Amino acid sequence: MLNYESRELDRLFVPAAVDPHESESVSGPPLNAFRESWRRLRQNRGAVVSLYLLLLLGLLAVVGPWMSHYTYFDTNYSAVYQGPNADHWLGTDKFGRDQWV
Repeated sequence: MLNYESRELDRLFVPAAVDPHESESVSGPPLNAFRESWRRLRQNRGAVVSLYLLLLLGLLAVVGPWMSHYTYFDTNYSAVYQGPNADHWLGTDKFGRDQWV
């Protein structure tokens, strides 16, 4: 019985014939993990747009306060809850603080 099972297993696990023209080939030199990730990210248009938006928001968070003559601590109670205008580009909050800053 054992002999029959081993012959059956040998018949099941026969290596497949491989045509050398259909074999797998390496398309280029191996890249490090960062380069491979960057290459795959660039192929996804939505991911690239999102990356640029995040970079823009980060840049505005750093540079934005220098673009206004107001500081976060300047309050103006006569300008409470104003909408966007020439003085306050994004309006003001309940303390009259500029929302751009």
